[in-house]
Amino acid sequence: MLIRPKGLALVECSLIFNQSEYEKVEIDLDHVNKFRRSNFEAYQVYLILEHLIKGVHLEANDKKEFGDVFCYYFVVTGEAKGKYYKVVFCICSDRPNAIGVITLYQLKGV
Repeated sequence: MLIRPKGLALVECSLIFNQSEYEKVEIDLDHVNKFRRSNFEAYQVYLILEHLIKGVHLEANDKKEFGDVFCYYFVVTGEAKGKYYKVVFCICSDRPNAIGVITLYQLKGV
């Protein structure tokens, strides 16, 4: 059974990734902003993700099964608004219209 973190931030959208359309992005802001390494708001995270995955095709870095639910995990790095970021996100079979952002952080020294 897949257990998601409580308090996921939700951004309603129309986002194309790997030739599929997604209607929402669920963001674990507690994990993104863990240890106060950043202070991102949900819409900022969405904009960075949108910029980094727009027009690219990514293969999943990992797949995990949670009972009858499976999740594909992706990692993308790149530049957005003059800064470099790394984003880890997932797409799970029980929420096929959503992208879940797990981690986002700025890459220093790039």
